[in-house]
Amino acid sequence: MQRHFEHDASSLFLEHVESKTLLRRNVQRFIQTSKYILANSIEASKGSVDSFLKYVVKNVISRNKATQWDLDYELAKRIHFEMNSQNKVTPIDNNNTTTP
Repeated sequence: MQRHFEHDASSLFLEHVESKTLLRRNVQRFIQTSKYILANSIEASKGSVDSFLKYVVKNVISRNKATQWDLDYELAKRIHFEMNSQNKVTPIDNNNTTTP
């Protein structure tokens, strides 16, 4: 069953995570694995992802009764992939044809 949305697309995404939480997780990862991500990289990535999702949601929500599939399709399209009605995603090459 397709889930429809009109005004509140936030329910289609994972819960929003604050920067403080991401940084705390990063410190925990460092303690456990000695691996970490630079704090400014976390902030930059978070900003880019938030902007990208807002742009896509705005485009999808302008459609009447868009579904989760419409959102997934638009996200795939924005990163140069095609998604068919069975949710199969394939890359689009430079010649506008799909590759297997």
